[in-house]
Amino acid sequence: MDSNSTVVNNSYIVGGGRRKFFIVAGSSLGLIFMISMGVFVYCLCFKKRQHVSTFPVVIYEKSKQEDDVQEANRFQSDTWSIEYYHNEEWYGPFQITLSFNSQSMQVTGSGSDNVGIFTMDGVYSAVLEQINITKKYQLGTGDPIENKGHEVKLQLRWHSTNQQFEGSLLINYSGYQLQGKCRLKFHNAHEQYISF
Repeated sequence: MDSNSTVVNNSYIVGGGRRKFFIVAGSSLGLIFMISMGVFVYCLCFKKRQHVSTFPVVIYEKSKQEDDVQEANRFQSDTWSIEYYHNEEWYGPFQITLSFNSQSMQVTGSGSDNVGIFTMDGVYSAVLEQINITKKYQLGTGDPIENKGHEVKLQLRWHSTNQQFEGSLLINYSGYQLQGKCRLKFHNAHEQYISF
């Protein structure tokens, strides 16, 4: 009987050791699985946040002095030159006057081109380096065929390589719309333009 009870006890001890082994191994694998799932969920949420469209994206925070210099260089109230492209042809450059209000972030202006005399009114952003402006023609000025007192919407962004604003224009003209391109550049007093 003693030998039987030892065998039973040894069997019990060996069985208990296996049981403890499986508990420790299972717990370890479960812990690794839970950590892996936590990392997976974190990465999934983090990637999702990265792909959320946030406009504008700020790469670094500019100092007030940098902003002032940038705004002074890009948004000067004075004479500018404007060119536009539609019907497969460039028109201009034409000289216009723009005034930028840094408090309200509004821009106003006036000028004339091959169509007629116009006023300009819109907004700008020094952070986005963008100008959105509407050009409204004064009916009865310039070309009587082209000038219908219509509006032209300009959406321009700073192009650092060309040192000018570039973008698109949308002409609302007698019930239909035409699209084109536009360039706006600060007029250097030393530059001279030849008009044809």
